[in-house]
Formats: sequence, structure tokens, C-alpha cells
Amino acid sequence: MQISLSKYKGYTPGLLVSILAGILAAYISEITVIPVMLLAIIIGLLLHVLNSVSILKDGINWSSRGLLYTGVALMGLRIDLTDLSQVGFMAPLFVILTLITTLLVGYAIARALGQSKDFSILMSGAVGICGVSAAAAICSALEDNPLRDAQLAITVAGITVLSTLAMLLYPFISNALNLNILESGIFMGGGIHNVSQAVGAGYAVSNEAGDLAVIFKLIRVSMLLPVIIIISLVWGKGSSTPYPNVRSKLKASTPPFLIVFCLLALLSCLNIIPDLAKNAGNISAHWALIISLVAIGIKTDTRLVMKVGAKPLTIMTLTTAFMGAMLLIGISLIV
Repeated sequence: MQISLSKYKGYTPGLLVSILAGILAAYISEITVIPVMLLAIIIGLLLHVLNSVSILKDGINWSSRGLLYTGVALMGLRIDLTDLSQVGFMAPLFVILTLITTLLVGYAIARALGQSKDFSILMSGAVGICGVSAAAAICSALEDNPLRDAQLAITVAGITVLSTLAMLLYPFISNALNLNILESGIFMGGGIHNVSQAVGAGYAVSNEAGDLAVIFKLIRVSMLLPVIIIISLVWGKGSSTPYPNVRSKLKASTPPFLIVFCLLALLSCLNIIPDLAKNAGNISAHWALIISLVAIGIKTDTRLVMKVGAKPLTIMTLTTAFMGAMLLIGISLIV
């Protein structure tokens, strides 16, 4: 117990630095229009010199992984399927079909442009599912590699910029094409990456469109669960190791955070968790992700980000454009 406590005591300085930088990111976000997750990464990158300070290193390392896993696990509380009855059957099915197609097309584009298998999964999942949250969850499930933090940093930055641009642009497209309330809700909720931007774009059209955008966005968020399970089993940590049976493979390939995520998602869908606890969990998840992204930024050498290059932004832009086009074509055909 004493050894364990002294170990966690050693995390304190680096954790405090990450927390303070996260609070700074949140404050700057409040007084500007810059998304907090993007600021967290940028501030972390600017503080990279702190990664060489020995007293801070353990806490920064733990924050970049332990808090990331904690934030992803608590995201299970966001999954709620009770509102699906409001929008019928076809529209949710179409949004899920668009998500799956986007994952496949985004992966194919990334591979065609020379990106690694894991990085391709990371980018296509971030675009197709729920932006920064999906990127964090997918990164947590994949095998570690020396470029992982740089890849996550550039994915978060790219997806946040694209999501913000979509939030500004999509309401104008909706008005120009005379989309009705349901069509606007599908376009905003089904096509914008981060939850806050999707909701903002929906309410920029109308309150009714905003309500529907929330529902369709949460449908995409709910798909994070099966996608992460598949990634963990097929590409995740320990997936390449041979195991004597399926049970052993499942046990080795399923990280603890995913078990907690699944349990919380189940309890959330069954409405067992009180709203107060859900809200507290969602706030905790939000802050855990902010602080972990700061720590990831601190750990990331900008030279590694440059090594990853600008090509990922092109890939995510093309994948985003494909998803938006598929939604608009589908809306015209089936809604």
C-alpha cells in the first residue's frame, strides 16, 4: 500500500501541470470561439519542453493515458437510445448506413494515400462517429506505437477545425437547398463530427432542427460501442497474439475501460443511472479528455507532428466531404 501511494504521489506534479493547462484552455475557449479540445492540444504542444523535466514526467505520462481511458469509459453515460421512436425507422438506419460507409471509404482513402492501417482507422473513425471523443476512444483501443500521440494530436486538431467549419457552413447549405426540419436534423446530426458543433449547427437552423440534430448525433455516438469492440478484437492491443480459444482472445483484447464503457452504456440505456449522476459523469469525462489531451500535447514532439505531415488533413477533408455528399443525396432520395 505504501509503495502504491508513493507511486501515485509521484504523479502529482505532472498531473497538476496538466490540470492547470487544461483550465487555461477552458478559460481561453470561454472568451474566444476556439474549441477547448483544440486549445488543449495546442497548449500542450507549446509546453513540450516540460516533458523533459523528470519530476513531471510520470504525472504527464499517467495523465495522457490514465485520464484518457477514464474519460472514454465515462462516455458510456452519453449513450441513450430512448429518443429513437421520435424519428421513425428509416432516418436512423440511413444515418447508421452513412456512418459505416464513411468508415470504409475514409479508411480506403487513407490507405490509398499511404497511411498506416491504425492511423487510417483512427482518422476515418473520428470523422464517421463523433469527432474528438471517437479519436480518443479508438486511440485507446489500438496498439501503441511511437507515432501514436502525434497521430492523435493531428487527428484532434484536424477534426476540430473541420467540425467548426461544418458548423458554420452546413446551416447555409441547409437553407440554400430548402431542407425541411427533419432533413436539416439528419444533415447536421449525421454529418458534423463533434457533438457540440452538430448541436450548434442544428439550432442555428431552428429549435426543432436542433432537437433532431441531437437525436441523430447521439445515434452516431451510440455506434462508438460496437466499433470500439470490433477494433479491440481485430486491431487492438494483443490482437496479433495467438490464443488457444475465443474466450482467451476476448479477455486479452478487451481493455478494462471498454468493459466500464459497455456497462455504463447499458445502465444508461436502461435509465437506471439518475440524471444527476449522468451529468456529473459527463462533466468528468469532458474534463478528463481536456486534461489528457494537454498531456498528450506535452508529450508530443512537434517534429513528430511534422513527420506525420499535412496529408491527414486532406484525408479527413475528403472523408468529411464524402459523408456530407452521401447524406444530401440520401436525403433527396429517401426522406
